[in-house]
Amino acid sequence: MRNRDGLSTEEIEQLDQVRLACPDIARTCDLARVFTGLVRDRRGRLLADWIRQADHSGLIPVAKFAAFLRQDLDAVTAGLTLEWSSGIVEGHVNRVKTTQNKLGRKDLSETKLFQQAFSLDEPKPGQPRLRLMDKDGSDAFRNVHRGPSAFAEGFFAGIRNPNSHTDGLPELPEHEALEQLAALSVLARWVDTVALVTA
Repeated sequence: MRNRDGLSTEEIEQLDQVRLACPDIARTCDLARVFTGLVRDRRGRLLADWIRQADHSGLIPVAKFAAFLRQDLDAVTAGLTLEWSSGIVEGHVNRVKTTQNKLGRKDLSETKLFQQAFSLDEPKPGQPRLRLMDKDGSDAFRNVHRGPSAFAEGFFAGIRNPNSHTDGLPELPEHEALEQLAALSVLARWVDTVALVTA
């Protein structure tokens, strides 16, 4: 939503005419502008007040949006308050999930996908492999490919799944969250740099 200061005189006049002609649009614009400010300025402490205003606005779509935010109010408030959030982590998770697309394997996810992707076995029809280096029979080749498989298993089992699927975990201190992000970043980098080998 553009700031009113960034509108031309003609745009401001048109907006004012619409706001006068339709009070619902005016209230919707006002609530949207306040919500945009909460997001941009990280004023999550004011979210509960905004939700109350939205609830009493008489605007059904805005009230439904407020009800949706209320379902996970603590997480939304944290996202609008803290300097860091899980958005970066989930972005890396999505990068890692592109492994399914690279392999054309929608039937496997997470640990099993990485175990098959980095398997030392030759690729089979419908079961391609990801390679960080050419297969040369060396210990280096075996280690380079066993590592991502084991690392992925540890990451998904010990970090990503508990953080994504377990309620009531304490908020991580920033240094631990950054360590976990670094671990995911390593896995995502491997996915970005592999070669796909098919049968």
